[in-house]
Amino acid sequence: MITKHEFGTLETTGQKIYNYTMKNRNGMTVTISEFGGAVVEIRVPDKFGRDSDVAGGYDSLRDYVLADGYLGALVGRTGNRIANGTFTLAVIDTGCGISPENIGKLMSPYVQLQEHDSMQGTGLGLAIC
Repeated sequence: MITKHEFGTLETTGQKIYNYTMKNRNGMTVTISEFGGAVVEIRVPDKFGRDSDVAGGYDSLRDYVLADGYLGALVGRTGNRIANGTFTLAVIDTGCGISPENIGKLMSPYVQLQEHDSMQGTGLGLAIC
């Protein structure tokens, strides 16, 4: 079961922010905010049936806005700001039998690898084995 409830209003834009609480049949609830996808609350019952919040979330939207960091957030400050972004992945053979040519076969269909002559700009190196 999922319920939607208002969490607050952003002072800068006037936009209403909602939280969504999911509950299972065992009494566990998880509350996620539209504001960064923050995990606001996770309530679980103990062996006596008393529930308690085991997540370190804030009580108000204002607290999330003023906070230094992204406590519980699933989406950080760069969310949706890297559309069409690219980076270079350098694959290095360390002599364990998996060649750079075969790594693309192992990783597909998850990623597409392209050969690059240099590691200029943003890059990530992957050493096999």
